[in-house]
Amino acid sequence: MYDISKNEHAFNDKFELKVCSLRTLKNIVNQSIINKYNRVIDYDLYFKTLKKAMIKEQKIGFWNGKNTNVLIQPVMVHQHANLERVEDHMRCLIQTGGQVKMVFQDIPMNLFNELDSFKWSSIKKSLSELRQ
Repeated sequence: MYDISKNEHAFNDKFELKVCSLRTLKNIVNQSIINKYNRVIDYDLYFKTLKKAMIKEQKIGFWNGKNTNVLIQPVMVHQHANLERVEDHMRCLIQTGGQVKMVFQDIPMNLFNELDSFKWSSIKKSLSELRQ
């Protein structure tokens, strides 16, 4: 059920990977701040850092502004914020193919469930179309 990656994070394989744009991630971050979740990224710093890294090194993916996609890897259902029980939310790792260090982000369940599932075949097709 759990896999330990080389960076020693445990991943739960019962949840499917999701994908979202940076625009959607901004909305997630805003709602997570309102909900006072523990794990909330500094969106402006993340956006700036990712933009710089993706423009500099174009080996994985490409920069498309707020339409740039990131991979959402669910780790666990979490139920606490600031040591108090709150509604269930998904604790996730936000991944960018190594462009930026992976960071944790707590995502409200309703927003997490609305995210698109990650499908490698559709990503490969989209990349090949863009490179033509």
